[in-house]
Amino acid sequence: MDKKSKDAWEGWSIVGAVTIGLILVVTMEAMMASTPDDGVRGIVRATARSSFALFALAATASAVYYFWPNPWTRWQLRNRRYLGVSFALSLAIHLLAVFALSRLNPAS
Repeated sequence: MDKKSKDAWEGWSIVGAVTIGLILVVTMEAMMASTPDDGVRGIVRATARSSFALFALAATASAVYYFWPNPWTRWQLRNRRYLGVSFALSLAIHLLAVFALSRLNPAS
């Protein structure tokens, strides 16, 4: 395996891939919803899930590598900063969606 293909999922490319994934999920949730409220609620749920997964990957990288050193956990440890940045991006979208929901439906 050459160096270029090994680095394909390293560093900022992780953040870029997560960004594209979040854009796709937000767009799908908004387009498939029957009402704007339902769309924003779907976005809130989806970004809550992605934020949790990304946070778990970033926060547990060191401990997981310590207990189970293997290529996957080594990758996780090397890229925990970018997983954390991806978490921050997902959480920012989540907070924007929560704010949008409060503006759309103040009673809820």
